[in-house]
Parts: sequence; structure tokens; C-alpha cells
Amino acid sequence: MIRISTPTLAAVLEHVETHIQRWAQGRANLAPRVYAVDADGVVTVLAFPLPSDDAGRAALGATLEAEMQRRNAVTMVLAMPSRARPIADRGGDDATAREVLILEGRSLAGAPGGMGQATRILAVERRRDGKIERLAPLTAEPAITKA
Repeated sequence: MIRISTPTLAAVLEHVETHIQRWAQGRANLAPRVYAVDADGVVTVLAFPLPSDDAGRAALGATLEAEMQRRNAVTMVLAMPSRARPIADRGGDDATAREVLILEGRSLAGAPGGMGQATRILAVERRRDGKIERLAPLTAEPAITKA
């Protein structure tokens, strides 16, 4: 069992980023996951297939919402891979397609630290054999927006 001693949104997001960076090394693919954390800091990780159509995504959203309620989650981080997301290259103004992993965190009013949301974007860097070498942050520390 994974437990975070102070499950604020910032702490959960940091924990998930560290965990997923270790987990991804040497893998060929990244599967979508959600990390749900209850008020006591107990973390549940759920992997799921990514539907290709709007109806499937709506059904998945409803299923994940029900799972979050069933687990009394007050903070969650959604980890979503993207293969061709236009991201501006750091060296210039041109937008290029880059494989990224998006971490989208949200906390409810009952969460330690209160309600908020934050996003981190990690670039997927691959070895010559196509497996993941590392995930590199593309964004600085996320601004946590209080709702």
C-alpha cells in the first residue's frame, strides 16, 4: 500500500511524478492511470484503456468518478499519455509534435490544503531501441490554482 503522510495536492503530484518517472524507465508504452488519494493519504492506482470516441470517454469519466467516490478520494492525479501533442520547442517559436505525459491533479474542498488543481507536462525521451529512457519536466513547478 502506498501512503502519503501529508496528502496535499502539491505533495501528491510530486509523489506521482517521482513514482511514474521510475515506473516508466525501460517500458515501451505508457498506459493511462489515475492515482486516487483519500484524506488519510492512502493511494489507489487504477490503470484503464483510453477510449477512442467521445461516448467511450464520457463513460470512462463516469466510471472514474464513481470509483473516486467509492474510495472516498479527496485528491486525484490523472496521468495521460499523448503521442503527438503540439508543444512549442524550447529553442524557438515553432510548434512541434512531441510525445508527452500529462499529469492533471485536482483536490476537493475536504482535501488537506483545500480545493485546487495543477498540471505538469513531462516529455517522453526514448532510447534507440524505442523504450523509455526518462520523463523530463517541460513545465516548471505547477501553479496550484485554488478554486
